[in-house]
Amino acid sequence: MPWELNDILIPFGKISLPNCLFFCIFNPNLDKMKYIGNVLTDKPFTDKELYNVVDSRDKLINGIPTLIVGWEFTKTFYPNLNVLNETIKRKEVYWTYGKREKRNKYEINVANFRKIAMDKFIHSVGYEFVNMMLCSKEEKKQFLNTINKLDEIPIYLKYDMVYIYDKNNNKVYGISLRGIKYIGKDPKVFLSMFHKSKKARFIEIGDELSWETKNYLKNYQYIIPYLYS
Repeated sequence: MPWELNDILIPFGKISLPNCLFFCIFNPNLDKMKYIGNVLTDKPFTDKELYNVVDSRDKLINGIPTLIVGWEFTKTFYPNLNVLNETIKRKEVYWTYGKREKRNKYEINVANFRKIAMDKFIHSVGYEFVNMMLCSKEEKKQFLNTINKLDEIPIYLKYDMVYIYDKNNNKVYGISLRGIKYIGKDPKVFLSMFHKSKKARFIEIGDELSWETKNYLKNYQYIIPYLYS
């Protein structure tokens, strides 16, 4: 459906801020969750969250970091690798000992790789805060036109913030519901505009993400709609 600027500006009645979040639909669509790294291994790897775990190089995804697990397995790809260099960077390819080879090294290196992969993923998308309190009428209209051009609109709500991923520009927009309320408008109207759109996909995080990942992302909440896009 086409969106008009008045969809935001016409009052819809008084509503407390938490109540406006009833629009959040549990629809994470896990099949679309992005991988942030490859793990190449010939042994079981239980930490599969966010990783493309494979046993051959032809199954690797290009453009994301790769961790090879197991010294003997690594040597099948890099026979001249020096064992003294415990984690070698070769165009974003890393290796570590297997869990049964050196468990302590394995756990440290896997944790380090997770941070490397997550940091790269976070910085692979732009972020822009759309300040509705300062935007002109024309700027609001331009913003809505930008969103309306998207084929799909992944949206994540966290507290008083709305995060929208723009695939066309590889950018996440952040909008404060408190800011909308501050200028005398109703956040419910803003959310209802998306709720009525068939292109909108509201995201709620479930058990598919571990506590460690959720904790790591607590300062990067804007990345969620990009992760599930």
